[in-house]
Amino acid sequence: MQGSSTIGNLMDTVTLHEKLSGMSIEHKVESLRNRVLTEDLYCLIHLEICRVFIVHIEKIAMLFIQQLLYIQTSVVY
Repeated sequence: MQGSSTIGNLMDTVTLHEKLSGMSIEHKVESLRNRVLTEDLYCLIHLEICRVFIVHIEKIAMLFIQQLLYIQTSVVY
């Protein structure tokens, strides 16, 4: 899995290099800046999805613990 990711990243780099080869310096800088911003945005979206997922897991865990406590107290009495 890691190997295919590395190959994919290499192909992205080659494609980017091909696109940049015919551009002026200003266009190259702008293209690279947009790419970095896009990757940063992707990372932020990914982190937000993970955060929401963790919050849901915490809520499910709390409900599960409440149910266990309820069962435990109802069995004792």
